[in-house]
Amino acid sequence: MAARSVTKSAIPITNPNKPAPEVNGTSKDSDTSPTASSGDGSPSVTNHPSSTVAPIAVAPRPHTIRSPQNTWNSLDMGGVNLKNLPPNSGLFSFTFLVTLYLNHNFLSSIPPGIAKLRHLELLDLSGNNLTSLPPELGMLTSLKELYVFDNNLSTLPPELGTMHLLQTLGIEGNPLEARLKSMVQKDGTPAFISFLRDTGPVPAPPPKRVWKHLLSAAEQGALINDPNAEMVSVFCYNILCERYATERLYGYTPSWALSWDYRKQLILSEIIDSEADFLCLQEVDVAQYEEYFSKHLGMRGYEGVYWPKSRAKTMSNEQDRRLVDGCAIFHKTSKYVCL
Repeated sequence: MAARSVTKSAIPITNPNKPAPEVNGTSKDSDTSPTASSGDGSPSVTNHPSSTVAPIAVAPRPHTIRSPQNTWNSLDMGGVNLKNLPPNSGLFSFTFLVTLYLNHNFLSSIPPGIAKLRHLELLDLSGNNLTSLPPELGMLTSLKELYVFDNNLSTLPPELGTMHLLQTLGIEGNPLEARLKSMVQKDGTPAFISFLRDTGPVPAPPPKRVWKHLLSAAEQGALINDPNAEMVSVFCYNILCERYATERLYGYTPSWALSWDYRKQLILSEIIDSEADFLCLQEVDVAQYEEYFSKHLGMRGYEGVYWPKSRAKTMSNEQDRRLVDGCAIFHKTSKYVCL
């Protein structure tokens, strides 16, 4: 991991595990970031045309996944004449890696197996012979820095849009479309990632839910044939309140998929398809309950009760009060009467 002379446009390599040197008896942080000067006169990455943001300082996110504990988390395989990474490479078993340098080799492709390195925060693929990037790179949702300088990339996969933490994307030295280059340079990496996320192809719908039956087929049959047995079906669903469906919490999701106008129809369809006797819904705000669920479920023979969170009682502003979420319970009036 020692710093060494590299060719033009290369990313300086330093030891990320090197202890901070002491100056006048106090510890001083060493510069281990690839945004620092290489020491040989080559410009730092922050001066590169596609480096559009200041040093990274990201606030903690609720969904951050902690890397497995290990004595080392950085691997430098840059400039060692690598010509191929096999799909079953042992490299992909190092799931604890946070930093990986594969720059300045002779790689023509990156296997999909790289998606296993889910804790990567920095990936350097600069100075290779890459003509494309695998869509599986989008699975690296912890990535903050991605460098692909000086390759043969003509486009980027839209799956990169799921890299919601990415702050720096290095793309200079590639025959990319001028429109994409301009977007990164003028609007910045986060804006470009948002563009990829919102304009990418619509994914296939999820498969049907696989239900787990707690009773065996024989036990279910016995209950159905027992004239004294009464069976009740209950459907429980957290619908994700509109106010909670934010990009900060779900940065890997396209904005159109987070929109309540899009989600509410799918949610209602799944609720109705359950044909349950009782519906227990969480994170329902007052407006959704009164204007949407009560209306549409009422047409299906359901009646409901609603209880918002206690803070709704302390609000004098009616508009704010209607945005407070709570729980709603609906029952089929044709089978049950709730007193």
